[in-house]
Amino acid sequence: MPIPTHVPIRGGRQRLLMSGECRSILSSARNFRLGLREVSVAESSSRAKRAQALAQIRRSVRESGPRLTQLLDQLDAARLELRRAAHSLVGKAPMAGLEMVGKLAAELEGTLAAPEPWAGMRDTAAHLVAAASVVNEEAPETGVAAEPGAISDTPPKPPEGILVAMDDDADLLQLIQAAFQASGWEVRTASTVAQLDAVLASKTPSGIILDVEMPEVSGFDLFLRLRERPELKEIPVMFLTSRADPKDVMAGLGMGSDDYLVKPIQMEELVGRVVNRVENLAMLRRQARRDMLTGLANRRAMEEELLAFSARHRRHSEPMAVAMLDMDHFKRINDTFGHAVGDVVLKETAHRLATGMRQSDLCGRWGGEEFLVLFPYTPLEPAVEVIDRLRRDVGREPMKVSETLNLTVTFSAGVAAGVPGDENARQLVEAADVACYRAKQLGRNRVVSAADSPE
Repeated sequence: MPIPTHVPIRGGRQRLLMSGECRSILSSARNFRLGLREVSVAESSSRAKRAQALAQIRRSVRESGPRLTQLLDQLDAARLELRRAAHSLVGKAPMAGLEMVGKLAAELEGTLAAPEPWAGMRDTAAHLVAAASVVNEEAPETGVAAEPGAISDTPPKPPEGILVAMDDDADLLQLIQAAFQASGWEVRTASTVAQLDAVLASKTPSGIILDVEMPEVSGFDLFLRLRERPELKEIPVMFLTSRADPKDVMAGLGMGSDDYLVKPIQMEELVGRVVNRVENLAMLRRQARRDMLTGLANRRAMEEELLAFSARHRRHSEPMAVAMLDMDHFKRINDTFGHAVGDVVLKETAHRLATGMRQSDLCGRWGGEEFLVLFPYTPLEPAVEVIDRLRRDVGREPMKVSETLNLTVTFSAGVAAGVPGDENARQLVEAADVACYRAKQLGRNRVVSAADSPE
């Protein structure tokens, strides 16, 4: 279809002849966007999915030529949609080996964004239409590998959880999903805020990829909203966008995002950088939750788990138990043999506790010589029995703390249980602490339940 050479102008702006024409223009613009979103769901292997995604991108690029021509016929009314269409091609066309299409689309988008966008626009658009119309669906252009989205044969270890990608371009989302699934990742995609909220409500992700320029919301604004949610404060969020202006890059990184990636990008690089961010954060989170001396969970981690346990048990109206353990005469050990020996005692005690506990229970260092144990879905008496068995196990064999010194170590403990709807989890810890103090008063090396401890 030839490019129109004349557009009616009045007062520097296009004159719309009638409301029906306006509706037709906007309908063409919407149909263009819908055309770019037509993605079939592949049910074959991950490699076949990537190939299908790339073929769909090339097909949608080829079909965009006539639609771009229709939009150019009524430039003013369709200017915003035209810019979005060009922006979409900038991001995805080079990923399918169509670098010339991407370059021309970027030039058109830049022209549209200028204060006076008319100069040179039609020439650029005409070249873009011509380039898009002759795209071969099966083979990429010269100078680009046959499979631009290919990733390493040795995929990175997938994270625990899911990866979430949000973009208003369905073609690009399919390509991202295929590339990450080939590496063993579970991937969820979203094109709207409502879809994103639904995905995040189902499971906390390991990482999030956001576009910046979307019709419904700015990626920058969405990022700030996500960071306000407590469960997402430490989740890595990375921008993937065509906006390469240094000001945009600085804005994205300055607000606290974990990376700013510019389209077009090879899928191998995208997967590698996302894996790097997710794994680094996971390592930092593990270190932040681990007691460096004993290897057990530290107090911060135990407090977080305590609140999580409490919420689950409150929902199901099921009891949970808490035990506070305190080493007997630990100050005497430090004063007599030194803190180095005290550290060995703490490490060996932690080891014996961890190896003797039930798999469902969680033990952590609460502070100093104190340990806290959480028992999910456990009433008082079974928890008392477990702690009493651990007490016997810890004190049964002397600890070899040096080449010439063995020490027999014991602890005292208090146990409390309840449904955290009637009394919250922190009150259970306080009750267990009081019972532990009572065990000390009664002679140490024993377990006292909160039910037997006087108020």
